[in-house]
Amino acid sequence: MLQSGYFKDFKGGPKLLFWGDAEDMTILSRVLRASVNKSVPIGLDTFSTAIDGKTVLLEPVPRSMGAQTRDYGFAWQLDGKTARQFAERIDALENANAPGHVYLYCGVAGEVEVMVSCDQYPADLKP
Repeated sequence: MLQSGYFKDFKGGPKLLFWGDAEDMTILSRVLRASVNKSVPIGLDTFSTAIDGKTVLLEPVPRSMGAQTRDYGFAWQLDGKTARQFAERIDALENANAPGHVYLYCGVAGEVEVMVSCDQYPADLKP
């Protein structure tokens, strides 16, 4: 199952990390694409395990703000175009057939960088 967690200092700074195998990447890219047609947030805990207990809500918005901290965890605020672009980048990661990762960010002040990793980290990785 896809894992997620917030790391205060990971690969040079704070990261909201999603990691898993190729099947997990497929699920994440499908959820990103599905968010384009939604008007309500999608709780990512329905298909991933937040190892730090921080909820991540994928929120469809008119203008992307990236992953923003909230009391409950994170609001990953993406417009339709950005969600599709991020899904395509995850597809490329999955189809590379080799361990790797991609950084997904919108370049907005206050945003926490999202890193998606395929086949790089163990399921028991902890922040």
